Amino acid sequence: MITLNPIQSLEEFQQLQAQAASDGGHIVGPASFIARRGEQIIGSFSVVPMVWVWADTRVAKAKDSVQGLQLIESHLRLQGNKVYGMPCRKTSPFFPVMEKLHFLECTEYQTFLKNL
Repeated sequence: MITLNPIQSLEEFQQLQAQAASDGGHIVGPASFIARRGEQIIGSFSVVPMVWVWADTRVAKAKDSVQGLQLIESHLRLQGNKVYGMPCRKTSPFFPVMEKLHFLECTEYQTFLKNL
């Protein structure tokens, strides 16, 4: 049987990071770890907000977009978030500047969506 356990200490977080790294994995803002029989860590899960933005390319200016991102980030911080994701099409005017805006490109991952 597997269980879901909240990370309750820096030691647990560091143990999880080390185990994931030794397996070639990556931890992004983990909320809980998954354990078998309450002891053996077999994984973790992270809940990270995903922000989808549309800006009308016919009327939005670069300054509008930067101010919009600042508003979004303020909103996310007020909710207690420390990290978020933002999908960006390669054809978007944003794509060439995403790293300059301090986004990390996650080329190893493909985003999937599921309706609940």
